[in-house]
Amino acid sequence: MNNYKYIIINRLTDEVTIQKNLRDIEKFINQKYPEETFSYSTISRRLRENTGKYFSYYDLIVKELLWGVDNEEVLNECKE
Repeated sequence: MNNYKYIIINRLTDEVTIQKNLRDIEKFINQKYPEETFSYSTISRRLRENTGKYFSYYDLIVKELLWGVDNEEVLNECKE
């Protein structure tokens, strides 16, 4: 199993970051927007609400990466 679970894209800067879990996303968002509080349970709920497994938050797009068997094989080949 891989550790790459979520991608965050900043629509204004095209900056991309990869996070391993919901707590890491929570920390990332709360550092970027300290005036707001955004919990990991809210992140989980927002991802579940959308069948595409993504949501927007201000200038960010948060997307869950969905890995299948083929993608796992590609990832393993890239490590070699």
